[in-house]
Amino acid sequence: MAPPQDRLSRMQEKVRLIKRWVHEIENLKHRDGTWADHIRKNPTNHETPNDFEQLPTTIREGVLYFIRYKGYLDREHKLIQRLQQAEKIKIPVDFNYDSVKGLRSESLSKLKDVRPTNLGQASRISGVNPTDLTILMLALNKR
Repeated sequence: MAPPQDRLSRMQEKVRLIKRWVHEIENLKHRDGTWADHIRKNPTNHETPNDFEQLPTTIREGVLYFIRYKGYLDREHKLIQRLQQAEKIKIPVDFNYDSVKGLRSESLSKLKDVRPTNLGQASRISGVNPTDLTILMLALNKR
């Protein structure tokens, strides 16, 4: 078994290569626009740049994964950023949830029971939906 440092170095090199090739394929011109556009438009067509074919299979698969699922990955990244921002929106300890007009009764009850300290915690309460979180955020901003 390889020492942990050797494994870490190999993994870091793999990540570096994947990122480099994703960037290259996103920018390398092809008749459809870029090679990335071509790959996304033709998922069953296995045509790729010649140099790319020389890479180890694990690197090629990683690159193709990031290119094919770019839209989904970008959306998930934006969601993570929004959730991180929600963690920064504090809810005062003495906040009166009853004064918030428009909250569903289930959400109102859960918020009063749990008393989250920020909007991120409120978003993780079962039964509190995104609409209620938006209403709560607007009420917090008014305060």
